[in-house]
Amino acid sequence: MRRHLANRYSPYFPYHSMSPSTIGEPTTCVIVDDELHAQQLLERYVHRVASLRLLATYDNAVDAYQQLPQWQPDLLLLDVQMPEMSGLEFLRVYPAQRPLTILTTAHADYALDGFELGVVDYLLKPVLFDRFLLAVSRA
Repeated sequence: MRRHLANRYSPYFPYHSMSPSTIGEPTTCVIVDDELHAQQLLERYVHRVASLRLLATYDNAVDAYQQLPQWQPDLLLLDVQMPEMSGLEFLRVYPAQRPLTILTTAHADYALDGFELGVVDYLLKPVLFDRFLLAVSRA
């Protein structure tokens, strides 16, 4: 399932601040996580950072794999453990020109695998906002 978030500066998002025109082009991102709570937390974090713009959120890697090329995001926030296709499997089969990727997971066991696949950073859940900012700044 995909949720499209076209206008991050809408009044429905309480954390909007600066418009993209005042800071240059925002970094576009897509969230892929099967846990609703984790999706909502990451969405709130993205909306709090003026230099980020959320394009879409997916609750599984299969749908994201099929639809990600249409978005062409700069950044992918990708959960590791998901049904059907894990985040690591997603990275192994996705074409070479994939977005910069930050893995999110509750398990530290996958960090080495993630870095071997070229991820920018690795966030352990529950993700704290200051750690999220650090990861995004590395992207």
